[in-house]
Amino acid sequence: MISYQFWDAPGSGETYAIRIESGAVTGCDGPLHHGQVVQALLPLMHYDDSPEDAQWIEATRDDWQLHETEA
Repeated sequence: MISYQFWDAPGSGETYAIRIESGAVTGCDGPLHHGQVVQALLPLMHYDDSPEDAQWIEATRDDWQLHETEA
């Protein structure tokens, strides 16, 4: 199963779109501008543009925070 979330980077607080498959980060897009942090856009992000960043996020995922979006 594939799911999508916004996560905030440790230190900078920059927001990234995260793709999760079978419990692992498999793609990301970011950092994002405020206008891009919209739930409806999550499936449309460019998750495969930076596999190195996805690996870095997976390796450090305990340091990241789920982004709180406004309803």
